[in-house]
Amino acid sequence: MEKNTNKRFSLIDIELNDMKTSLTHVESEVSDIKSCTKRMEENVYEDVIILKVMNDKVEKRDSDSIVLNKRLFNVESSVEKLLDQQNSL
Repeated sequence: MEKNTNKRFSLIDIELNDMKTSLTHVESEVSDIKSCTKRMEENVYEDVIILKVMNDKVEKRDSDSIVLNKRLFNVESSVEKLLDQQNSL
């Protein structure tokens, strides 16, 4: 009986050691996740500012493109009119 009890305790001890190892691994992973999250939280304000600046620049370029497209359209229209006039002569 004592032998059987010792064997059970031994098995329980092995399982507990395995669980401790697994728990240590999980704790390490959680710690890594927390540090990554902290870095992300620290940088989010700067990232938002950078994105706003980029958005403003893109919007300006979009406006510039619209103006240039209108000018190009007007020039192309004028050229077409001139070509039509020349062809009609």
